[in-house]
Amino acid sequence: MDDNSTNRTIGFVAGWFGGCVATVVSYPADTIKVRMQMEGAKQRYQNSLQCLVNICKTESIRGLFKGMAYPLISQLFINAAVFGAENVISIELQSHNLSGVPAKMISGAVAGAAQCIIVCPAELIKIRMQNQGVGQSYGAGVIGPWSASKLLYRERGIAGFYRGWWLTIAREVPQYALYFSVYQYSKDKCADKVGPPKTQLQRTAHSALSGGVAGAVTWLWYPADVVKTRFQNDKSGKYKGIADCYSKLVFEGGHRMLFAGIMPTLVRGFINGVATFATVDFVKTHWDSAFGNASYNRRK
Repeated sequence: MDDNSTNRTIGFVAGWFGGCVATVVSYPADTIKVRMQMEGAKQRYQNSLQCLVNICKTESIRGLFKGMAYPLISQLFINAAVFGAENVISIELQSHNLSGVPAKMISGAVAGAAQCIIVCPAELIKIRMQNQGVGQSYGAGVIGPWSASKLLYRERGIAGFYRGWWLTIAREVPQYALYFSVYQYSKDKCADKVGPPKTQLQRTAHSALSGGVAGAVTWLWYPADVVKTRFQNDKSGKYKGIADCYSKLVFEGGHRMLFAGIMPTLVRGFINGVATFATVDFVKTHWDSAFGNASYNRRK
């Protein structure tokens, strides 16, 4: 296997592991985010802590993990696609003497677009499952991801899985451009302040901290996610289109509704970024130890 093929393989494998770990540790915050985004003007939850307590009290702790199986399985494709595509584009850009933050912004945007074909249906099912049986004991009114997928297919066909496609594109492309560029910028600043990492522990710590910062910063693009959640969870045809969803959302509760659930999202973003990049760095390093990959080390 040549160096480029090895780098692609590392990117896909490390991305999958990173995505799975990040999904598990950040999923409760994601459930809180989605629940708060779905609240109307008369909100039941005054803050994310109240939402957390309410879910645990009425649905048990397991309620925080509703629908996790579907995104966990989809991580095999999503994060593998993101990190694999980003890795390939970065290598290609470096061959044209473009590196650093600008290169990461380009490769991140391309990677964000590349995984939308998987993210859109995966998130639609996830969102609908997270909003099942709200306020009821765990298991009440809940169907599994496979049953939910079959029901959606019977009602809407393949097109039903891609409701919110353009909102997904509008969120993912700028978010991943920010994600990888901010990560690179943060790592460069860490190296400037404390020097290049000398040990594996220091290197992983740099990756984790930079990933956490990147994960939180990307959610500055938050309103697009709120509209997407509302639009994808609409089963009754309340919203005639994206513009209609936006206008009704603002009319319902003002522009503050576009930031409903922002605090648990920032927490989730930081945790997700830490877990993702720390795991990716760990896998890449141990892959190198097990199989050897001089080109990866030179590139880093």
